[in-house]
Amino acid sequence: MKTLEDSTTRKILIVLPVAAILIGGLVVTMDSAAFASSSPALGIVIPLYTYPTSSTWSQVIQAKQAYPNVPIIAIINPDSGPGPSQDSNYVQGIQALQAAGVTVYGYVDTAYAGDSISSVEANVNLYVSWYHVNGILFDDMNNQVGYESYYATLGSYVSSLGLKSMGNPGTSVPTSFIGTLDALCIYEGSGLPSLSFITYPGYSPSNFAVIALGVPLDTTFLSSVSSLVGWVYLTDASGSNPYDVLPSYFTSEVAAVSSIDGSGAVSSTSSPPPSSSSTTSTTTTSASSGAVSLAVDTVDLSGNPLSGLWATWSQGGSLLATGYTPATFAGTDGQTYSLTVANYSNYVFCSWEDGGTNSTREVTLSGDATLTAVYSTSGSCPATTYPVLVQSDYYNGTSLAGMYLTVTSGGAAVASGYTPLSFTAVTGAQYVVSVDNYGSLVFNHWSTGNTSASLTVTPSASTVLTAYYSSPVALTVDSASTSGGTVTGASASVASGTTTIASGPIPLVATVMTGGQYNVTVTPPQGWTFAHWADGTTSPSKTVTPSQSTTMTAYFTKLPTTVKVTVESVKLSGKQFSGMWLSVTSGGNTVATGYTTLTFTAKVGQTYTISMSNWKNYVFAHWGSGSTDPVLTITPTQATTLVAYYNT
Repeated sequence: MKTLEDSTTRKILIVLPVAAILIGGLVVTMDSAAFASSSPALGIVIPLYTYPTSSTWSQVIQAKQAYPNVPIIAIINPDSGPGPSQDSNYVQGIQALQAAGVTVYGYVDTAYAGDSISSVEANVNLYVSWYHVNGILFDDMNNQVGYESYYATLGSYVSSLGLKSMGNPGTSVPTSFIGTLDALCIYEGSGLPSLSFITYPGYSPSNFAVIALGVPLDTTFLSSVSSLVGWVYLTDASGSNPYDVLPSYFTSEVAAVSSIDGSGAVSSTSSPPPSSSSTTSTTTTSASSGAVSLAVDTVDLSGNPLSGLWATWSQGGSLLATGYTPATFAGTDGQTYSLTVANYSNYVFCSWEDGGTNSTREVTLSGDATLTAVYSTSGSCPATTYPVLVQSDYYNGTSLAGMYLTVTSGGAAVASGYTPLSFTAVTGAQYVVSVDNYGSLVFNHWSTGNTSASLTVTPSASTVLTAYYSSPVALTVDSASTSGGTVTGASASVASGTTTIASGPIPLVATVMTGGQYNVTVTPPQGWTFAHWADGTTSPSKTVTPSQSTTMTAYFTKLPTTVKVTVESVKLSGKQFSGMWLSVTSGGNTVATGYTTLTFTAKVGQTYTISMSNWKNYVFAHWGSGSTDPVLTITPTQATTLVAYYNT
């Protein structure tokens, strides 16, 4: 069972210079930064799948009362959903949780978007009417692209009821899902996830939650993850139902989260918020051979220096040093380290000055160096945009302008016009670029290889898209003799698939489209044989893809009018001998008679009958072709030697 909790109510900063709080009839004032830092960087989301009379519910209440600054969400699950009827114990238990300041979410299964939206909303309505929950956890969330609208619809419905929503795919999601619900559980499994697996650069940690099963309490992990997710739950429970008990260290976990300030540090004191005027810096040193240093600076979007942002320096998963920017970390020349900078309140990491957008980066030291992280101070980073140019070319690469196209995103028109056309794309957004045909110009393919006239793209850099068009050209089939001169009477056909485009005597001219695939077949005239094409290929059928008007030349060889035919006699042992009588006839006329070895002149294409005789112990066995009939009929087209085998 995968779960999470609401993340939007936990990091509320009072940005007035002084905050006033009414306590017991007295007005108490406190510095706004101190009030903001009293809320930890993390909240705890608890799959509280026990009955309300269980001691686990009172333990949650006691932990919340002991650490009131820690946001806690309890997911309740009466019966794999709200159950068949209202349970008074749940009513009282939920009221007690909420009175202590715990946010309560109701569990609803979506069957990976297999349940209808109406049935899911009906379960939501039962939670609202029976138990007055604060939010809904949608479990078994489908994270495949195409289901975003399903969950966005549920999120909007829950929001319309004044509730918060969470989805639980239990693993990573495409960025298109972020924002469909108020938060997503991007990891639910045994062991701790790697930081890279749960990192979504440019998105607020409040969008994400992590649940790790069968693990000890790891305060280092809690500190590291606080800049990446808004909600966390570590438990040493495992097995088929790790949610029927609380972690053995539950109170210690809440205490650890309570001590994590907005910078990600685990400390008993709160750090000051980032400031463009602060001069605080942290330096680590090393006396090892080859020691070099990395300076880490932070600036706002205008390039103004910022200080007081939390940074961590690690190697191979081991934390080496931490500090507030501007910071200097020591390392060894040539070795690779991991550097992470954290968000704080409205100070959100946007990019590194060299363009990288992941707040955690690998650094291989080569001498002293400086890296600068760029932050937004408004709570969100401006959208990154890239120019996209759509142009058109003929199939052969020659430039072609004036082809009409449209660009849409999410069904809304973005741009339209004639090539070449440029538009500005927002990173992460999906665009559909559709080009039209015009007259005899027909779309063939994109520079990406895609053959659909509508191309879907998600640009992450400056992009050039080229649409290639087919145009009508002439495909001419000609003929020539291998000995020089012309050939009369040859024919050809040009086909596309099973459709014949043109056929007839050579020379043959067919109108074809550039980029199309065509099969050209030639047939020699009487007395000739196909030799080869001009490019050397020797099959009379050839597939071509013309990119311009093209002439193909088929070469034919004139067949001889007469050829020599020789008849030999050979013993079965393979030794040749002579003196066996034979006769040759054609059309009933005797052409030649005599003893082997005998040679006669035959007309090409004419049929001849050769009859072998026996003599004493020399008895005909078979021809070299294997035939055992002493009478052999042939139609020679070239000089031929026939061998008659005899048993002696």
